[in-house]
Amino acid sequence: LDLGRITGIKEIGNCNIVAGASAELIPGNPRITVDSLRAGSITLLGHEYHGIYGKGGYGKMGPYGTLIIDDPSLRMVASGERMRYTFSVPEIDLKALAIDTREGVSAASFNAGLNFYKDHCELGLYGLKLKDDSGIHDLGNIRADSFRDAQAQRITINSAFATAKAEFSAGVASFIKDIQSATTRRELDVLYKDKTEERTASDCSISFDVTDAGALLAFLFPDLSLRGNTALDLDIKDGLLTGRVISENVAYKNISLRNFAALADNAGDRLNLSLGSSDIHLGGISLNT
Repeated sequence: LDLGRITGIKEIGNCNIVAGASAELIPGNPRITVDSLRAGSITLLGHEYHGIYGKGGYGKMGPYGTLIIDDPSLRMVASGERMRYTFSVPEIDLKALAIDTREGVSAASFNAGLNFYKDHCELGLYGLKLKDDSGIHDLGNIRADSFRDAQAQRITINSAFATAKAEFSAGVASFIKDIQSATTRRELDVLYKDKTEERTASDCSISFDVTDAGALLAFLFPDLSLRGNTALDLDIKDGLLTGRVISENVAYKNISLRNFAALADNAGDRLNLSLGSSDIHLGGISLNT
């Protein structure tokens, strides 16, 4: 059975599913119950999964149930009800799922919790570990919260390696368009054929502070290291953009920069960017600026 063709969702492919279900289509309170579900195979995003079992349904309090995946590339148990969900992922093969296309081993494990409230959503990752050819990198716990009111959407992220705060007057979904409106669409509109997308950027602010990213960088970018205080700040207010990236010490392979700073803005109807560093080391060559 080709679910992708039936549903019109191209990311879903062929599947082999046996399920027992019932439904009560009561106006204002529909209920769907899946007594049992077994998928011998299902193709999703180009990967064929096996060993999928579950039961649950949908009611007045939202979706509920339990889902078990026992596939060589993904082992997971997910369950929840009343908009509170937990996930246990003892093993996920990032390379087999094409999440990581680099050579060598690439895997992860973690537990997670996802809770929805009226104007608030929270996500927690617990005991996150990443694995590659060099070993296991322990990232610990990550907590993300999203709040929404009539004025803005606010997001906070806290972890052992970094903290972040962000506020978007039009919501996070418009962030990329806001950046384009304040930069390339404003100053380099010749790059865009569609002029109907011209708009004034919505207000937003982002601050990101790195405390100890050694374990994360060892997995994602082994040749990159950050030492000392590293921070990123970005603000858009009434269409005017200001941005800053600073780092006490950033190194990539044999290139090292101390007291690095990158400043950007769109003042004066143009894009401005300045870069600076107090000390630059290129292999055995040192430059003082």
